[in-house]
Amino acid sequence: MEMGIPAAVRALVVLPGHADREARVDVDEVPFRARVFRTMMMAGVWGSISTAMFFVTVFDPFMTSMPVLVGAVTVWRNWKGRYRVRSFHGDCPRCGVAIEVKPNARVGVPHPLVCYACHHEPQLVLRAA
Repeated sequence: MEMGIPAAVRALVVLPGHADREARVDVDEVPFRARVFRTMMMAGVWGSISTAMFFVTVFDPFMTSMPVLVGAVTVWRNWKGRYRVRSFHGDCPRCGVAIEVKPNARVGVPHPLVCYACHHEPQLVLRAA
């Protein structure tokens, strides 16, 4: 796998109106070809499932729209996932509780986070080296 940025990256957890918090994130940059291939695969699966659902539900517009919407979101998230997270350690700028990002998650930058303690939504921003 190509490494587009250093393995240990300094990052900030940013929430408007609060002081930014330092975070440590270990990431691998997903190569462009791998992102395109994965996105095309997901688009193919999305199209197949949506088409099958269209005929299975006998042209019901409500049931057909569900896989179309879910598939569109899945394909978009695959394309936006430019980095694969190996580990993440960061705290919420508002309440100081640790925020979790699962290993192997694909993230773009800036990446929205959720603090389940105070229910605010800070963003993860990578710092320039």
